[in-house]
Amino acid sequence: MRQMREAPGVGDPRARPTRVACALLIATVPLWGCTRTTELGRQEFPSYDAGVDLPGGPATDGGIDGPVIPILPDGGCHITWAAGIDSADVTTMATFGDRVIAGTGNGLFYSTDSGQTWSASAALENLEVVGVAAGRTRLAAIVEDGDGSIAYSSEDGQVWFPSGEGLPANFEARVLVTDGDEPLLVTTAPDQNVFRFDSMTGVWSPVDAPAGVRDFASRDGVEVAVSGNGTQVWGREGQGPWTEALLSPPAPEIREVWTAGAGFALSTDSALYMSADGHSFTAIALPPGESAGPDAILRPAPSIVAAFPHGVWRTDDGTNWTRLGDPIDRAGQRRQALASDGERLYVGTPEGVWRSDPGGTSLAPSNQGLNGATVRAISGEGPRLIVSTGTDRLYRSTDGGRTFTPSPVLLADAKIGALGRSGTTVFAGTQGQGVLRSTDDGVSFSLSNEGFPTRMTREGEQYFEIRAIAAEGEIVIAGLSSGMARSADAGQTWTAANAGLPTAGADAFPEVYALSTVNSAFFASTSSGLFRSTDGGQSWQDVSEGLLVETGGAFPTLGAVVAAGKSLFVAGNQSDDTKGPVVARSDDGGASWIDLSKAVPSDVVITGFSTDGARLYALFAHEPSLPKDSVQTSEDGTEWTRLGAAPRRSVSGAFALLEGALLVGTQGHGLAWMTLAGCP
Repeated sequence: MRQMREAPGVGDPRARPTRVACALLIATVPLWGCTRTTELGRQEFPSYDAGVDLPGGPATDGGIDGPVIPILPDGGCHITWAAGIDSADVTTMATFGDRVIAGTGNGLFYSTDSGQTWSASAALENLEVVGVAAGRTRLAAIVEDGDGSIAYSSEDGQVWFPSGEGLPANFEARVLVTDGDEPLLVTTAPDQNVFRFDSMTGVWSPVDAPAGVRDFASRDGVEVAVSGNGTQVWGREGQGPWTEALLSPPAPEIREVWTAGAGFALSTDSALYMSADGHSFTAIALPPGESAGPDAILRPAPSIVAAFPHGVWRTDDGTNWTRLGDPIDRAGQRRQALASDGERLYVGTPEGVWRSDPGGTSLAPSNQGLNGATVRAISGEGPRLIVSTGTDRLYRSTDGGRTFTPSPVLLADAKIGALGRSGTTVFAGTQGQGVLRSTDDGVSFSLSNEGFPTRMTREGEQYFEIRAIAAEGEIVIAGLSSGMARSADAGQTWTAANAGLPTAGADAFPEVYALSTVNSAFFASTSSGLFRSTDGGQSWQDVSEGLLVETGGAFPTLGAVVAAGKSLFVAGNQSDDTKGPVVARSDDGGASWIDLSKAVPSDVVITGFSTDGARLYALFAHEPSLPKDSVQTSEDGTEWTRLGAAPRRSVSGAFALLEGALLVGTQGHGLAWMTLAGCP
């Protein structure tokens, strides 16, 4: 059973809505390769083979399209998720009137068209929703915001308010379900630990149940409770005494109890039981080929509907099972939540929502607005946008990132990371397979590797890994895992371009973290410092003067150089990110730099940095991140103002600036699309 943390009441200072992220869109190539710790563990960026998470395998239906998905009502500072590449790890679901509700690790989504499209609910953005249940007139939800848990309620599934009146000040929640016609919350407290929500008043009230129960269910005046250690089941009728129920055969540990059909059902790690009266339970046969208990169950339900390791099944009494389908094609992934609106069945998975046809006989994915990917790089010009997810395909948008269409497989087994463009010519860098080039604005690509530098590996000769790409007219520079490559004919042919770069052994050059073009000059952030080229990348000069140098001579890991006002700016982090962020300004075209790092909080890692030409915008990530991550702005780098919360699990460097919007790539949650509308 999903374990939840405490949900403070309305009077608790933690019971508050969070601020919402907003800002302007930024950068067109991966910004830097700094190491950072995320909720998913420590990773090196670029690391194109880590964390890729596309739902149900690569798209083959010709593309995914859909509406903008607003998190807050129009007119306020808000985030919208780009339909087609946003994902959700769905762990809890409910139905309410004509709405289907899906709770995820990154907020709560609702659908008003039987799960075809999904919209994010207000006030719960960037929060982990660990329970949702429907009542007669309201929904209840439990969320975590990093400081604890909060109970919320909603009349429409769209707008939510703190609603913890009647709950103890300190408790840990075990499960939130719909029991009868109202939400029921079971906690881990050793004494009074069951509470029922009154959706008419918005108040929680204690339920007379045995102390410290694990789960609870009731119907038609009969109540059943499972002990905290799962070894006992009690039942009672009306307000009579609780008596121990009989299980045949005995079970070592009961996980859940719920109403199903005309009676009750129990589950264990390896069995299912049914009872007509709540006092005597008998084991029933598992579905064919299933040897373990269910991962998730539909509660309440007119029959037993449960998700097992090999599929979703339905039965009336265990005599005959009907397989509804298998929403998971990948080994090791679970069906985590079930819901039904009386016509369709909905299955929550780590990769979004599946829904059945009317009548519940088959299942198909329903992820428009919930589909997912880990965004590695973003390249944009006007409303045209290309996104890399580290796989063998790209995503293309022609409406400023609101909707995306996946490309076909561009190169078998390729890991596409770096992106760059010059007009309608788009370049995509791979990990060891060279450059993919498009002359039709990303509609089609072909390899373009004539003269591109190679290296010897255990597998033989391979192209250097491409870490960053920048272009100015016909000149294209590719930053590599060792040195750089240059093209003078828009990427048709290539030569090595390492003049002026230091060497580290035979034929070894610095690793390139980021590339940018400012006022016709190219800038390269490398493991040996910051370099500038004023002759189209034919030669490079070290322009690291004034930038912080760590003990031992290591240079900071810097991102792209940007221009704001009459100055140039660069930002990044000390290569050991615990040593603090780096921000610097140049007033002489990048020849020398003035350190501004003390204006930035010392406990952040800068994972995104760019400008609209007048102001600077940065994404500050904290450790641990949680809701502390923020988008901030500054006129000159000497003072920063917080605009709002940043998306959780943002990917270092996946930060792009379009007209009036900020795109932030995330780890496993697609692309966050932010606007300045209504922002302070």
